[in-house]
Amino acid sequence: ERDSIIANILADTAKEAIGSAKMKDSTKSGNLKRKQEPSVIDLSATPTSASSSKDSLRQRCIATIRKLSEEGQLSQNQKRALLTDIITSSANGDKSVIEIAYEILCDDANIGSETEEGVGVEDFTEQCRVFAAASLGEEE
Repeated sequence: ERDSIIANILADTAKEAIGSAKMKDSTKSGNLKRKQEPSVIDLSATPTSASSSKDSLRQRCIATIRKLSEEGQLSQNQKRALLTDIITSSANGDKSVIEIAYEILCDDANIGSETEEGVGVEDFTEQCRVFAAASLGEEE
C-alpha cells in the first residue's frame, strides 16, 4: 500500500512537471526538435542555496532526473525507481546512492567547465540507468 501511495504521488508530480515543461516549450518557437536531441543540462537553473545543503543537493538531483526524463534519456519507469529510492532514503534520514552519484559527478563544486559539466551529466545519466535497472530487477 505504501508503494502504491508513493507511486501515486510520483505520478502526480510527474504530470505537473510534464505539464509545466510543455507550457514552457509551447512558448518557444521551433524548439520542439531540441527535446529529442541529447543536450547539456543547465545545472545552474536548479536551486543552489537552501537552509540545508543536503536538501538542496536532493532537489538539484531530482530536478536533473526530471529533466533527463523529459528529454527521453530516462524512461518513466527508470525515473520512478530513482525518485522512489530518493524518497525512501530521505524518509530514513539518509542520502540515496543516486544522490551520492549526483554529488560526485554533477555537483557545481566538482565541475570546472561546461565540458566537464556535460561529461558529468552523461556519466550521471549512465549511473541512473544502471541503478534503475538494478532497482527494477532488469538487466541493463
